[in-house]
Amino acid sequence: MHLKLDEGIGSVAGDSSGNGHDGAISGAGWTDGNSVGALSFDGVDDVVTVANSWQFDSGKGTWSAWIRTDGNWGVDGGSSGTTTKGSCAVMARHGTPNNSAAGMSLLINPTGTVNLQAKGGNTTVANPKSTGTIIDNAWHHVAATWDQAAGGQMLIYIDGSPDGEETNSGAWAFENQDIMIGDSPDAYWEEFAGRLDDIQIYNKILTAEEIEMLAANCGRIKACGDLNNSGTVDAVDMQIVANQWLQTPGTPSADVCPWPSGDDTVNLLDLAVLADDWLE
Repeated sequence: MHLKLDEGIGSVAGDSSGNGHDGAISGAGWTDGNSVGALSFDGVDDVVTVANSWQFDSGKGTWSAWIRTDGNWGVDGGSSGTTTKGSCAVMARHGTPNNSAAGMSLLINPTGTVNLQAKGGNTTVANPKSTGTIIDNAWHHVAATWDQAAGGQMLIYIDGSPDGEETNSGAWAFENQDIMIGDSPDAYWEEFAGRLDDIQIYNKILTAEEIEMLAANCGRIKACGDLNNSGTVDAVDMQIVANQWLQTPGTPSADVCPWPSGDDTVNLLDLAVLADDWLE
């Protein structure tokens, strides 16, 4: 699933992965994002819901999102009725429909650390927390990888770097739940206040290098066509490809696909990268 959140209008967040996992927007409003557009959540009742699917049931996977908390952090806008905002849910897939708490939640704690909680039934089996914080009114890339097996690793990444891990004390699994973005079916967790952009779910554990690329390239695990690092993919990059066409790559290297190490020849694969990124 890949919700780019670039629509800018309407009540549907389209899934650009081609798998049809669109999100139903309730309350959240369109705004500027880290890359093009984003959704703004008020910390009260805004949520995006993605319907349950067997494609989300992988025993290993990755959640990824760009997150920007708003300037009102610490002021309660959710369900606790207190003046200090508690931990809030960025993404959650647990709880309903069978009244089991089993599943996983990606949370932000009141101190700004990131928390990844996994439950088997009503028992918490892993609960890693980051040391870094993200409540500074700036954009941060956050990724979480999971392995549902007993002894499996649960890892948190902030801005492309590992920052928190824990081993499952027991096995756990999803139980046919919808995915909630910006909220949770568990009233214990507050609603998210701020902006979210470029939300992705993978049915595999991304490598540290792949997550670093997500953080560096605004949500894309792929080679970049900006060969000379000018900030735009343009005719200069095309000339670099032409100069190295069907040859051993030079410097800067036009051999960017398959990422990250290429295939030792500048060919149509590399040209396709430029075409995909043209004038971006």
